[in-house]
Amino acid sequence: MRLDHLIFAVADLAAAARALGEATGLAVGPGGVHPAWGTRNAIVPLGDAYLELVAVADPDVAARSAFGRAVAAAARGGALAPVGWAVAPDDLDAAAARAGVAVVRGRRELAGGGTLSWSMAGVEEALERGLPFFLRWDDEASNPARSAAEHRVAPAGARWVEVGGSREQLDAWLGPHALDVRVVPGAPPGLRRAAIGRRGGGEIVLPPG
Repeated sequence: MRLDHLIFAVADLAAAARALGEATGLAVGPGGVHPAWGTRNAIVPLGDAYLELVAVADPDVAARSAFGRAVAAAARGGALAPVGWAVAPDDLDAAAARAGVAVVRGRRELAGGGTLSWSMAGVEEALERGLPFFLRWDDEASNPARSAAEHRVAPAGARWVEVGGSREQLDAWLGPHALDVRVVPGAPPGLRRAAIGRRGGGEIVLPPG
């Protein structure tokens, strides 16, 4: 099992991309639109994982989806607000069966045309309980983590995530794993912070501060 991506809600994608680039040296590339969720995203590829910045594109559609509502609520809290995270298990179907959730299809329209598609499980349950959802790309070569990016720093992938909630609940949901997850007991469940490694040493912690 590996970390696939980290999701942060923003009110304005263009403004958030500029601010993130200025603060960290990470380049933000185009994403696309999630028609079923009423959201639009931008991507920060890291090689083995990626950051996803998400904003509401269609408030009416977003209000009718769990993901859209989560993005809208988080974006009101300020720039780069953690929403959730996704993991790629070795066997998506087995992970979904163990967690008692269904595997469903997902897609988004690419900014340059075409679509990107995947299978996922446990999105609504994960958002509600502050847990990661499970994901498998239809074509691993199209994984946004591998997109080209002109970073001013050289990222060395995702290092760790910090979450609130219960270690026992998290491990029961994930099953056996070697992810570096730092749990803050007593804190509200869900993603709090994450660290991106830098080649040559050091980390970029998001949200900053």
